[in-house]
Amino acid sequence: MCKRQRTHTHSTQDSTLQTVSTQDSTLQTVSTQDSTLEILSTQDSTLQTLSTQDSTLQTLSTQDSTLEILSTQDSTLQTLSTQDSTLQTVSTQDSTLQTVSTQDSTLQTLSTQDSTLQTLSTQDSTLQTVSTQDSTLQRVSTQDSTLQTVSTQDSTLQTVSTQDSTLETVGTQDSTLQTVSTQDSTLQTVSTQDSTLETVSTQDSTLQTVITQDS
Repeated sequence: MCKRQRTHTHSTQDSTLQTVSTQDSTLQTVSTQDSTLEILSTQDSTLQTLSTQDSTLQTLSTQDSTLEILSTQDSTLQTLSTQDSTLQTVSTQDSTLQTVSTQDSTLQTLSTQDSTLQTLSTQDSTLQTVSTQDSTLQRVSTQDSTLQTVSTQDSTLQTVSTQDSTLETVGTQDSTLQTVSTQDSTLQTVSTQDSTLETVSTQDSTLQTVITQDS
């Protein structure tokens, strides 16, 4: 009497006898196929999905060795976001697939972009804003290494005040952007100007008025 040998199914077929799924030695599905018999998903040795495909059979998402999503794609199959080895988002894209934000190794935003994808703000290594831009994307303020404002600009983007290394104002400008007062190293006013921007008083080293002018 013959002993029947037990076998495990390693693939299944559709009505046309084409493979619709395959199994590993533990009989778990390792790949599946659609009606056109193209692979729709693949699995690793732990049988977790490594990649998935859409109806056009293009990869919609990919996973790393820990099976976490490393990148995702939109309906046009362009990358919408990417992740680093810790699986945190390192860049994101808008509907036009242009980068709208980037992150550093600590995953904090390094720069942001507006709807036209121009940089609106940038950050230094401590992730604090070092420059900001207005709606026309021109710089409206700049900061030093301590992140304090060192110059500011008006609506025409021209400098309206400047600061020294102690971040105190050393000069101010009027609406025509001409200097209306200047300060010395102690930050005390050493000269002032009138509306015509002509000097109306000057001070000596002790900051006492040494000359005044009339209108």
